[in-house]
Amino acid sequence: DLHSFPTRRSSDLEPDTLRAEALLASIYRDRGKLDEAASLQAGVIERATQAYGPDHPLAIITATYLAQTYQEQGKLSHAEKILREQAPRAAEAFGPNESYTLDLNDRLASVLIARGEFSGALELLRETLAQRQRGAPDHWRTLNAESLLGSALAGAGEHEQAERILTRTYERLTAAAIPAYEARLRSRTVAALATPGSRSEERRVGKECRS
Repeated sequence: DLHSFPTRRSSDLEPDTLRAEALLASIYRDRGKLDEAASLQAGVIERATQAYGPDHPLAIITATYLAQTYQEQGKLSHAEKILREQAPRAAEAFGPNESYTLDLNDRLASVLIARGEFSGALELLRETLAQRQRGAPDHWRTLNAESLLGSALAGAGEHEQAERILTRTYERLTAAAIPAYEARLRSRTVAALATPGSRSEERRVGKECRS
């Protein structure tokens, strides 16, 4: 969260300026202005690193957002490089099992899925899910990670297991009434169920997703 991390010099306005720029970059990204977002995020990272060091939460968080921007631009190798660099820093700064660190690992897993590196994604997702399910099994972040796991399994050819996970998670998200993530999971479910090796459940869920 860009609003809540600590700063080293509370009397200095620079952290507030950098926070504001990082938030503006997120707005640019959400509006599809990816080049502007990436440029602003890179500037925030550079200045935060110079002022506070690469392990400061502001530098870590903004770098992770830059990786998301790169992912949306299709620059998957750039996104993966940043996320791998930031993963140990996040674990040190926030704790290995804290939500932000788990979110970063989920983001890395989604990049690996997009690159077709399903075994690496599965390893990450199984680790993060084990932590999430112990702490908050019905939280939307847990359900989102489960849907990513289903996508990775589908990509790896584990169609039956992928179908089971995605359909179950779809039903839980629908019951929880989380529209944005329900829509995202619907598309993942249909994609997984449409792969060779899936069963007749594709027809039922596919019909629901088109309705």
